[in-house]
Amino acid sequence: MINNCSKNNMKKDKKSEQMDNKSDQKDNKPMFNYLYVLIPSVIGLVIVCVGFIVWFWLSKRQ
Repeated sequence: MINNCSKNNMKKDKKSEQMDNKSDQKDNKPMFNYLYVLIPSVIGLVIVCVGFIVWFWLSKRQ
């Protein structure tokens, strides 16, 4: 049983090292999470502005 426990611990250590390596790789990549909020917000703002301009133009014509 003791030998089996040490093997399990070694497997866990390898997994934790792999997880550490993955987190290090994520830190090296630039974060673009803000784009998921920024792009739809800008598109929504443009749609609202265009709608307001069309509404204003149509209300002046009448």
